Amino acid sequence: MKGETVNARGRVPKSQSLDAAQWNEYAQDRRFVLEWCSFFDSLPQPETMIVGERAADGTLISREVPTPQVKLAKAFGKGARTVDDRMAAAGLPTLTAMRERVWQTVSKVLKRGKCRTDAEYYLVIERINDVGDLTLSTEERERLEQILRQYETRRSR
Repeated sequence: MKGETVNARGRVPKSQSLDAAQWNEYAQDRRFVLEWCSFFDSLPQPETMIVGERAADGTLISREVPTPQVKLAKAFGKGARTVDDRMAAAGLPTLTAMRERVWQTVSKVLKRGKCRTDAEYYLVIERINDVGDLTLSTEERERLEQILRQYETRRSR
């Protein structure tokens, strides 16, 4: 049995075919993302903030703009547990499980000693930037930074 990916227009690119396991993983990931978006859309609208800029004549122009939802944990109160419960109720992997799956890629990069793809590169950047996560040692952070520099050097050639 072969499954195929569907692009944004609902069409199947002829050059892309997936085996049954890949198709099932894709379908589950797609359902996860749709459920996540539904959850995210159900959150209260963010507060607004006033931003200002100086015009050419020296006057200050201010406007009210929505505050970005950077701190999701604050937005959903009980944190990832609320999302995990919703995902489990929908028969989907939890946010915690998906995060673990993604972070496993970083462990593989560390063991391998290099990034192979842009996707791995960006995941490593996100992992390094997650300063609140204490599971990554200082030595691992330094090694990942070195791996990133090597990847950037290779990509710039």
